[in-house]
Amino acid sequence: MFVSVGDRLFAHVYLDPARMPRQVMLQWHAGNWDHRVYWGENLIPWGTDNTVSRQYMGPLPPPGRWVRLEVPAETVGLEGRIVEGMAFTLFDGMATWDRSGKRALQPVGSGEQDPSAPALFFTGGTLDFTSVIDPAIGA
Repeated sequence: MFVSVGDRLFAHVYLDPARMPRQVMLQWHAGNWDHRVYWGENLIPWGTDNTVSRQYMGPLPPPGRWVRLEVPAETVGLEGRIVEGMAFTLFDGMATWDRSGKRALQPVGSGEQDPSAPALFFTGGTLDFTSVIDPAIGA
């Protein structure tokens, strides 16, 4: 995926209120994995603080509802780069991930749609693809 100047990277997440993570990290691969942001506590030791390899974005989003995590591509040094992969990382807890990708700057009133049906269940550490949900069939 080519990332243009001004693009924003995003992922939708639902944090389980019964098993709250202590840290949520998004990582992108563009030649290496040194493109990261995180919310919550500073517990995952990858990257260098206050560089494109590790940027603090704020406190954890509220649990028990869908939220959109969004980051300017320039924050992680990805403008003008090709992203080859993305990782969703938790310290403790449980989260469900949905649509992720990039969005270009949209003209006002463009009516961008934002589906919210879960697409991927993630418990941290490994991905469980047996729990993938297909919104088209409701299962």
